[in-house]
Amino acid sequence: MSLKRENILQQYDDFIHWGKTLRNVSEQQWLEPVEEGKWSTAEIVGHLTAWSSMLLENRLELFKPGHTLKVFTKNAEDVNTEAADSARNQFSQSELMNRYIQINTRIKHKLELIPEAHYSSSFYIGKNELTLSSYMQGIIQHEQHHQKQINTFIHA
Repeated sequence: MSLKRENILQQYDDFIHWGKTLRNVSEQQWLEPVEEGKWSTAEIVGHLTAWSSMLLENRLELFKPGHTLKVFTKNAEDVNTEAADSARNQFSQSELMNRYIQINTRIKHKLELIPEAHYSSSFYIGKNELTLSSYMQGIIQHEQHHQKQINTFIHA
């Protein structure tokens, strides 16, 4: 079952709050891999920020009832590699956390403007039928997976 609009908006409030708490992690916790062979907190936040930015800038406004979107053509591994590299080399911890918070705040604001009825209306990505609720549920589950990795590492 897909999430309701109010649950999706609450999850974005939670993401924003969580992002604010990461401003206080030590440099070691920020840069050290969360597990052997895994990304660091910085790289995970960079990854989440990159995908959220693409959702905000390239997808969210196109999720309209009956609308068909093209399948995303960027290579996910390339996006992830670029995001991790930027997190390590382009942004300070403060800059990246501010970016993460700002993007998620903007996503939440756009989601608030979408009529509740549209959350359960179908649209298509290629031939795959989705609703805004089901799409956002996948995004939220992905975000929560990475939050759990970071939280487990930070509180170990």
